[in-house]
Amino acid sequence: MSTAFVEESSNLLNYLSKKNIKLSTCENNGKSVCDLIINEKPHFVIIDMFMPELDAIGIMRTTRAELKSFPVFAVCSSYSSPLLERELISEGATLFVVTPFECTSVVEKVISHAQSLGNKAKMSEEDATLYAQVTAMMQKLGVPSHVRGFQYLRESILLAYKNPSAVNYITKMLYPKIAEMFDVTDTRVERAIRNAVEATWERGDTRALFEFFPTRMRDDKKRPTNSEFIAVLADKIRIENYYLKNNPYYLRNI
Repeated sequence: MSTAFVEESSNLLNYLSKKNIKLSTCENNGKSVCDLIINEKPHFVIIDMFMPELDAIGIMRTTRAELKSFPVFAVCSSYSSPLLERELISEGATLFVVTPFECTSVVEKVISHAQSLGNKAKMSEEDATLYAQVTAMMQKLGVPSHVRGFQYLRESILLAYKNPSAVNYITKMLYPKIAEMFDVTDTRVERAIRNAVEATWERGDTRALFEFFPTRMRDDKKRPTNSEFIAVLADKIRIENYYLKNNPYYLRNI
């Protein structure tokens, strides 16, 4: 696996080297970064948000037009901005990282996303479309994409879509399956998904949450359980696809 590294952090550079990851670096200049990415075709890229000549958004737009395989982007910024994060994600970034950050966590998340992207390339066209649907729905709700639970939650929804009974056996079937996919423990999967659901419930898009969970939003305001959250999103996609299949004029509302 290879990375293009353009972020001023000697600790991160040293950590990447220890992981036996092929490194490609260049000066902190947007156009130089574009040339590096296009020529080296790395699996993932770690860059600053703001650079001379071209910022991270410009870099992603330029490289997307030139490359057949778009790498995983982790974009670093010295300040936190939900608006900036949403814009970066919409342009193709996988992670938005506020500096300073803990090297181990960021690198492992980026590697995991890169591996997931590699698996996605092997999907059928139908599965790839479903994958994109689930991702778009999660982003609509405001599930934070930088947390590890985002990946676990996405795979759980995909599994529940294909096998609705999985949510009835969440601890015996669903969590173990996701844990096996990411080589982690069942407990870690449960905790990460719960944290992602809590973050979404507290800071997600209120209008979208009301659309998906009207009773909870109107009555007790308590966050849905992991199994409920997964089941509702899987059912929503199942219904959308049913109407889309049987009515070519149906407009998807996600």
